[in-house]
Amino acid sequence: MTVTTAPAFADARGCREWLGALALTNIPQAQALLLEQLQALNAADVSAIERLKCLELMRDKVAFLQGEQRSRYFGKSIPLSPNDTNAWVTGCALLEEMETGYRKSLADARATGGDAAQHEPLIAQRMVRCIGSRMLFHALVYKRFDPALWTRLHELLADVEARAIASSPVKDSLEGEGGNSQFLDFRFSDGPGGGTRIEVIAPMTGQPGS
Repeated sequence: MTVTTAPAFADARGCREWLGALALTNIPQAQALLLEQLQALNAADVSAIERLKCLELMRDKVAFLQGEQRSRYFGKSIPLSPNDTNAWVTGCALLEEMETGYRKSLADARATGGDAAQHEPLIAQRMVRCIGSRMLFHALVYKRFDPALWTRLHELLADVEARAIASSPVKDSLEGEGGNSQFLDFRFSDGPGGGTRIEVIAPMTGQPGS
């Protein structure tokens, strides 16, 4: 996707101000605007630490909006209505852009060092939450997700284990006030019929996941 729109902010301070002014009276519109800014941020030349700070601010807003839209696709009869399908598609796109942003932050942090490099455990944990939440999003509406998600997940797991950061504790606002988490809070276990079950703690879908 080619993005020609520049982000409405250049740093975390500007991002905070933009998010503060985002009207929440129309949730679908707010999601669309947030998606547009995530895409613009991912396409922009921003330092690793500023990108990470912006993503952290936007992550809380994404989770809030996902929760507000949850009733459009959770527990609904299939197939979804056109409006509910649009809500689901936008929710998936937000999670995809969040993962892309954190992936860029991680790559830039490793390439340039600096302040962002010390946050590798946090970035990896955020990435796995995005991937797991996308898997859960598909499960909610009985859709198959792209098998490439499994590939990215296992590659990320191998990477953080090789760097010995899989068990590093990180702050996670989605765990509640003062919440802590780690990469391994995304767990694998044996599922029915010998399959693999994923268990995601505090997914970005506005509901518990299992």
